[in-house]
Amino acid sequence: SSRMGAEKGLLPLRGIPLIERVVARLRPQVEKVIISANGDPGRFQICGVEIVPDILPGCGPLGGLFSGLRWAHSVGAPFVLTVACDTPFFPQDLGARFAQATADAPLGTAVAHSNDHDHYTFVLHPTACVDELESWLTRPGNRSLQGWLEGRQLVRVNFVGDPDPFFNI
Repeated sequence: SSRMGAEKGLLPLRGIPLIERVVARLRPQVEKVIISANGDPGRFQICGVEIVPDILPGCGPLGGLFSGLRWAHSVGAPFVLTVACDTPFFPQDLGARFAQATADAPLGTAVAHSNDHDHYTFVLHPTACVDELESWLTRPGNRSLQGWLEGRQLVRVNFVGDPDPFFNI
């Protein structure tokens, strides 16, 4: 993270790196956790999870999403749940609430919503959209996560809390 001046995921919160906190919070909610990251994968060894680098370089966060979707599709996973490492207090029932919300819309994309805002990094993506995302990324200027998601069938899942559970530290 250029704004924070250091590797964001490795910054400590009460002595524990953010990435460790997020992985621990996510692990009970999903079958498998992977980290989308470029560069030396060894820096995240502390988490004991697979690191998936970008397949399409220069695409920003969408490149990471595409790589994660491609990886999940290759192992037969129907969905990918994405979270951000700088928002370590996300709900412990995020995955379950997303699954429930999309049960009647299996090709729908669930997005977290709180305090009148969509949180575009907290999303349940169907892996069936991976080829569509690849095609979208080949068009010039298509690098916005929000832009990609606004073209999807979104199912907004409302979360409440004080402080906001999607508070970005």
